[in-house]
Amino acid sequence: MDTEIDEQALKIIIREVILEVLRERRVLVLFTGALVGSEDSMNGLRTLANAGVQLDAVFTPSAKRVIPEHFYADIPLTDVTEHLVSDHRVLVVPTMTTNTVAKIAHGITDSLATNVISEFIMLNRPIVAARDAADPDMPEKQAWFPSMPPAWAAMLRQNLQTVASFGVAFCDAQDLATQTLAILDGPETGVMSNGFGLPAGVVPVVIDKTVIGRKDLMVLPNGSRVHMSPNTIVTALARDYAKANQIALEVRKGS
Repeated sequence: MDTEIDEQALKIIIREVILEVLRERRVLVLFTGALVGSEDSMNGLRTLANAGVQLDAVFTPSAKRVIPEHFYADIPLTDVTEHLVSDHRVLVVPTMTTNTVAKIAHGITDSLATNVISEFIMLNRPIVAARDAADPDMPEKQAWFPSMPPAWAAMLRQNLQTVASFGVAFCDAQDLATQTLAILDGPETGVMSNGFGLPAGVVPVVIDKTVIGRKDLMVLPNGSRVHMSPNTIVTALARDYAKANQIALEVRKGS
């Protein structure tokens, strides 16, 4: 009888330890070589650091070439070279390239970035990625490429939708911190299907915009939850798209 009680107590202790580890305020920050939106993303990383989040960082070779060092010199980043996936439950990609999105969309894992992202996807762990450099509808992207052929833009949108369907939470670079904190601090967030028998939950996507249009929802997987402020206006096309794709539009508590 005593042995049974001890075993049950041990199970409870192990479960609590696992939950504590999963709630750790530590993320892996993966930089790829995208410049569009990078300044907003860096501000988001500063916000996370100020909120007490440990930022373990890894740079791809292209990120080292493209992103000026002074963009992130004042951010407390801890360089990591091993246990990139096993030691982290949340992945943040502040500078996501179109190349990386395209490869992930087609299951190509031939680089550091694509291998890390694909492993997080296959382990069903939260991924937050700034979409600015990969989304043809972002204003800065359009400013860089004003004559982009419609067919090419459609291909980029499709790649984003495919990757989003894998569970990647795309957001505007300026919302990077808000989205990441929602995952770290949410009651269900990060406790995803993980082989430990812990409760599963849909990570809410925070969209801090005055107006939410259909394009804002097109990069989200079916069944997503969107948190917005009470004053946010949702266009009719966006509501129709949300209904057709089982996307829940919810007013954020405390807003």
